[in-house]
Amino acid sequence: VTGQALEDLYRYERKYELAFEGHRYFDIRRWLIAEQVMNSPATGIDIVAKLNQDKTTYTYQYNIVSVGPRAFHPKGYFSPIPVSEIQKNAKLEQNPNY
Repeated sequence: VTGQALEDLYRYERKYELAFEGHRYFDIRRWLIAEQVMNSPATGIDIVAKLNQDKTTYTYQYNIVSVGPRAFHPKGYFSPIPVSEIQKNAKLEQNPNY
């Protein structure tokens, strides 16, 4: 596996391996995919257990959990460079969208 397939596999693995460790937000910003990933409704899963004699079965229901719209703007990828730093170096350019 090489190229884009390897990159997709790597991203998929990090998404689940580090699921509750707080890395996801920074990964999607670093990979510049936050607009595709975060500009959709947040979803959750309800797991319903049903006991049938000796066996328990589980059903899964996907639900939209966000109350309002989520939006990630391209401005969120980079932080602004302070004006004082730009004044010190004339070759320094401000980050996009600032």
